[in-house]
Amino acid sequence: MENEASMGDELLNSIRIKIIRNSEKTDALEQFGWSEPRYPVMHRVPDVFRRQNEGVYEDVYNPITISLGPIHNGKKYLQATESIKVSYMHLLFDRTPSFRQTQEDCVTAMTVMEHDIRKCFREVELDDSVRLAEIILIDCCFLIELLYRNYRKEQDPILWNPFNCYAVHRDLLLLENQIPFFVLEKLFHLTVERIPEKMHQLSVPTLIECVRSFFGGMMGPDNGKTEYWYSRSPHHILHLLYFCFLPRISEEEWEKWEHSIKNKVAEFKFSAKQLDIVGVKLKQSVNSKHRFDLKFSISRRFCLWKRGQLEIPPFYIDESTEPFLRNLIAFEQCSPHLPNIITSYTSLMCILVNTNDDVELLEEAGIINNTLGSTKAVLHIFKDMRKNAVPRNFVYNQTWTEVKEFCTPSRVRSGKLMHIYFGKIWVRVSLVSGIVLFLLTFLQTFYSMFPYHHNPNQ
Repeated sequence: MENEASMGDELLNSIRIKIIRNSEKTDALEQFGWSEPRYPVMHRVPDVFRRQNEGVYEDVYNPITISLGPIHNGKKYLQATESIKVSYMHLLFDRTPSFRQTQEDCVTAMTVMEHDIRKCFREVELDDSVRLAEIILIDCCFLIELLYRNYRKEQDPILWNPFNCYAVHRDLLLLENQIPFFVLEKLFHLTVERIPEKMHQLSVPTLIECVRSFFGGMMGPDNGKTEYWYSRSPHHILHLLYFCFLPRISEEEWEKWEHSIKNKVAEFKFSAKQLDIVGVKLKQSVNSKHRFDLKFSISRRFCLWKRGQLEIPPFYIDESTEPFLRNLIAFEQCSPHLPNIITSYTSLMCILVNTNDDVELLEEAGIINNTLGSTKAVLHIFKDMRKNAVPRNFVYNQTWTEVKEFCTPSRVRSGKLMHIYFGKIWVRVSLVSGIVLFLLTFLQTFYSMFPYHHNPNQ
């Protein structure tokens, strides 16, 4: 009995200690859900995403040149840029009237914010407070100097090389390479906003303006003109760019999105080419409200034949598209309070793109703007992304249901028959036309070989 009592006391003490040590994580679980967390969360990419992308695509979530924050700090292959980051911090302090005063103020600010910063990285084990504050201070100052240099169009030793420029842009958009935005704002206020006005080209820029200038070309030329409209402060840079792509809606509409009923992707797997055969024309949307706004309409032709039209805004694809989309999807999946707009759009594109013919059709329609130079590269991106593009709430459920209802079984059968029948006729007409053209060309060449031609007037 005594052994059982002592064992019970020891177990009780052990449980109490674990509960006290884990209290912050318990608080985090209580606020987990559709409401936005009290502290910005610097997420790790879930292991399930990495397992789905084992091999060549695993590095889509890992930095290749520069690490920001504590998650990837200390990796050997990233050590080469650590001294560069310190140099950039020195250059940033040196822009202000008092180097020493700026340095001391930034250090003081970091000591005050360290507790809040630690809560943002609750998925990382952090023991040394001084080391954490040092990492965040150096990385923030490096990032601010880099953004400010780009805004002022100054020569930059990192961005002068096209490969380095792509690598840096890519690394700064990774989900695991983010820094709390409130820390960036505080240090921006203590550094850039202290620079004398005569040193600025026009006026003192804001941090958001510097970020938009740096990432202005992401996913198309319109992004540089898109303003950050969301009333709440972003968690990090990836969060800020996420809202730059979303439609401008009211707070009430946003609340409806956040608390919307889960809509799974409809069981409708028609690709772009198959929709075209059935009678749904895919067209680039001209007057769309935002880059993810889809519209479906039905019109009559010859008073009998119905023709559907699915309007999709243009989608720009380059080298940075895949890592950017994958990290945005991971961010949405890790943030229950966000609607799955990016994931839904990617899921829709994965359904539409199934063969090279689908890619070519979407390119001809102006929906896909491909700078990779290969339809196979685009096909490869969407085929591999299907594993991750599974939205909790498919925001295009209503539009996609309308398309599904339009594509009735009878329409599918008649569309396939017409495609096969007229396809064979077109092949025959093309073949006959080619033969006739060849004979005419041959006869013309043969006739021109004779220097003398009969002239009835001679």
